[in-house]
Amino acid sequence: MSLRYFEDVDGRHWQAWAVRPGAQVSVTQHLNTPTGGVDAEGWLAFQCDETGERRRLRPAPDSWEEAPPSALRAWCEEAQPAPPQKRLIE
Repeated sequence: MSLRYFEDVDGRHWQAWAVRPGAQVSVTQHLNTPTGGVDAEGWLAFQCDETGERRRLRPAPDSWEEAPPSALRAWCEEAQPAPPQKRLIE
């Protein structure tokens, strides 16, 4: 899994990674998909280091790993909020 780091226009630090169907998916990722399963096309996941905010862009752009930071910022703005992580064990 590739992981990219970038800053948004407000200076917040974000991480981005692709979630692909057919790849090994954790139980947490499985439970946090809108349908309870893996999206057929996968998505580009974003998470803000400072706030913990999470977003998803469907489908993940093919070129995201080589894209410039400006493209990652734009895709992050376009991405939809992701549901909060469900804890399996409290």
